[in-house]
Amino acid sequence: MLGTLPPILLAASGFIAPRVARGFGLDGGIVLALLLMTLGHLVRAFAPGFAVLLVGSVVALAGTGIGNVLLPPTVRRYFPDRVALLTAVYVRIVGVSTAVPAAAAAPVAEQIGWRFSLGIWSVTSVVALAPWLVIIARERRQRLGDAVAVDSSPAALVTRLWRSRVALAITVVFSTSTICTYAAFAWLPEILGDIAGSTPTEAGVLLAVTGIVSVPGALVAPLLVARLRNVGWLFAAGIASFVLGYLGLLLAPATLTLLWVLLIGSGSILFPACLVLINVRTRTQVGTVALSGFTQGVAYAFGALGPLAR
Repeated sequence: MLGTLPPILLAASGFIAPRVARGFGLDGGIVLALLLMTLGHLVRAFAPGFAVLLVGSVVALAGTGIGNVLLPPTVRRYFPDRVALLTAVYVRIVGVSTAVPAAAAAPVAEQIGWRFSLGIWSVTSVVALAPWLVIIARERRQRLGDAVAVDSSPAALVTRLWRSRVALAITVVFSTSTICTYAAFAWLPEILGDIAGSTPTEAGVLLAVTGIVSVPGALVAPLLVARLRNVGWLFAAGIASFVLGYLGLLLAPATLTLLWVLLIGSGSILFPACLVLINVRTRTQVGTVALSGFTQGVAYAFGALGPLAR
């Protein structure tokens, strides 16, 4: 359940986030996302039982999903001439942010306790919240104008995306990435413990490797997408990495474990490539918000199949 929860909540947020943007603007939507993350982590840390832990997880992941959808159009708004570069930078940080908790969670829980290991991540969302509050205070008029601009999108836009070959192509690739990635998030430590004899800490470090190895790809992929006419070979390379990594775990799990984990992590090059395409293949901020919500909503819904099928 916990492994399937993230993609399900991210999928729901994909369809909710455009409405949040219409109501609060992009800046206000980002602030709401960070507040939800902070609240969710704190609820998880103080949960007296599984039901409350589940509620906190839902709140935190809803905030994460809203932030995921609103970041691409936010990059387009503030850095229209440097979309690829800024996407590369923030996706690199996403890779590091994936690796650090995976590696630190088990040791911190063993030394201090699982409540502290869950609650400490609320600090990151509080730190990230501060500059956005400053932006809103300084640009209140612009924020209100932004909300009107997003609200002016035609209601039929999302419906038309279902008939767009470009939107569907990006969604298929994004779905492939989420299915394979969330299968690893949910099950890789368990698999490594069962077939490779890894301890929970060692399995957590290997899971962190999948995030670390994604950092170089996150830097290169957006820049390549912005310059290449045909990004098909880049997608093929990412899919091949996933296939080889999972086949390696299936056929020879204990011999070249690190190599298979590295290949699985390398497949995440699909994620930043799709984020850049969301901006590159749209002409307006309204279109970017709509395509981002559509692509991520559908892709994360399919991503839930990864943990379930595994």
